[in-house]
Amino acid sequence: MSYLEDLKAYIGFGEEDEEALARFHAAVAGRLPLVADHFYAVLVLHPSASAVITGGDVQIHRLQHTLVEWLSSGLSGPHDES
Repeated sequence: MSYLEDLKAYIGFGEEDEEALARFHAAVAGRLPLVADHFYAVLVLHPSASAVITGGDVQIHRLQHTLVEWLSSGLSGPHDES
């Protein structure tokens, strides 16, 4: 059993959970850019957090896009080793 399979078994994450996340993704996919916008709007208000942003708005835009992709893939799956 792989580490991921072991972890999923330990927390009881199965097909029903994958299906629920997929349904949730379908409901919120269009709003994920708003989540990313809000996340970075708040991040830049905190000096220690915003200090890691050295590339200005270009970097923030790129990171927002990456966050949307990450959220989308986490919700839509597949929830496997890849």
